[in-house]
Amino acid sequence: MALNNKILVLAFLGFTMMLLHPYTGESQPTDLALELSISVDKEVFLVGEPVQITFQLKNLSDQELSNIAELSFISGTLMTFFRQSGNDFEPYFPRSREVSDLMDRAVIPITLKAGEMLGNIEYISFNVVTSDFAFPVAGNFELKATHLISNEDPNMFVESNTLSISVINPVGVDQDALNFIQINGLNRFLTPESELFPHDDSIISKLNELIKTFPESLYLPYAKLGRSSLCQGRFELSDCFLPSFLFEQTLILGEAATIELPEDILSEINEPSIRYVELPNQTREGGVHSDSLEEASLSLDQDTGVITGRPTTSGEFLIWIQVFSEENIPIADIWPILSIEAR
Repeated sequence: MALNNKILVLAFLGFTMMLLHPYTGESQPTDLALELSISVDKEVFLVGEPVQITFQLKNLSDQELSNIAELSFISGTLMTFFRQSGNDFEPYFPRSREVSDLMDRAVIPITLKAGEMLGNIEYISFNVVTSDFAFPVAGNFELKATHLISNEDPNMFVESNTLSISVINPVGVDQDALNFIQINGLNRFLTPESELFPHDDSIISKLNELIKTFPESLYLPYAKLGRSSLCQGRFELSDCFLPSFLFEQTLILGEAATIELPEDILSEINEPSIRYVELPNQTREGGVHSDSLEEASLSLDQDTGVITGRPTTSGEFLIWIQVFSEENIPIADIWPILSIEAR
């Protein structure tokens, strides 16, 4: 479809938009049928601390809009820009954008109904162009984002609001933690993008050391994020083991059962959890193999961790439940041993 025809089709839909150069952030605002907004959960960050941004794309029209590019860094369609006070905006290049360009990854089209909103969370952390933190020095910064509206036309973007943040130098334990991060080359490994960088298992060991040595540091959640990213699917690696808790429960074959996770275990985890996920039929280092709740006609409530059902198979079942924090980081493993006996 020729460019003129594309614009006519979009105009017919009442689809007005902002034209934006994808690399400079220079724009010509017009009335929008799509609104891109960005927000952060705080305004002050430490040098090198990843900045978590929530992106929201809303359809402001009264019609369904289709063929909108997905809202993510790895799609190559979502970009952020930053500048220190008085300077020009510069693009931030995450590893996922670099990987997307190398892979020539296809953009997944999305349809938004009238009034519908699409959201996503990304981090500004390590800039692959500068090979350094995005915010390596203290100062006041402004942030904004752009998003490709249609994957049929690479020149049509929507621009977000502008945010202001302050970056300050760490002190005390945070300064020590930052020194450890930089000395051990961990500055690439503090977000969910960690797995996209070349690495070996020694990086996981160093992240574990960082977590254990500086439990009070503000960098701690990001070390856990990076570790979680690198440990995905690495059930056999001892460095990826989480704090583990085991309890036993006896059930009667054929009778309805409700099993709540013991309070002493939940209190020992001592971190708010929002999701419980079963990992059935997995083998950990040392040959420990998990069974499946489904085998016993039981199921897990992912919101509460409660196991319910009416067991139909007798025997002993070792169940692996992984507990996730509010930041969607796995924080503990719980191992119920369920003995199902005939009355």
